[in-house]
Amino acid sequence: MSAVEPVFADLRRATQPGEPSAAWLLWSLRRIDAEPGGDWDVHTFWQREWNEAAAFEIVTALARLLSVMRAAVRRPLQLGTEEPTAHEVSLLAALSAVCRGEATRCDAHLLWLARAAARADLRAALEEVAASFARPA
Repeated sequence: MSAVEPVFADLRRATQPGEPSAAWLLWSLRRIDAEPGGDWDVHTFWQREWNEAAAFEIVTALARLLSVMRAAVRRPLQLGTEEPTAHEVSLLAALSAVCRGEATRCDAHLLWLARAAARADLRAALEEVAASFARPA
């Protein structure tokens, strides 16, 4: 089990096996960030797991999240290749908190992750990602 699985477990529901795991989310973010055309690979993956409409919303939300994160982070954004980075762990924890409606917990993670002026935008992007996974497939 990944080191971030417990943090991300809140995003999975037993009733829908296609819900994302931490590994899927991290792979998606890293793919969109690292390679031109990586978003197409991510779209294809999510389309296979859910459906075309859901895949489009998920990829759009993840791309926006990366864009907002690049502008918001306090230190240069670091995405990993194998083990999760501190940015990724904090991001997953904040996303988990958003999904559970734990505003204080989310804000605590955003304090470390983002500059004060950018926290509201980052939180809105996290809410968009959470909503894209919450929609029925």
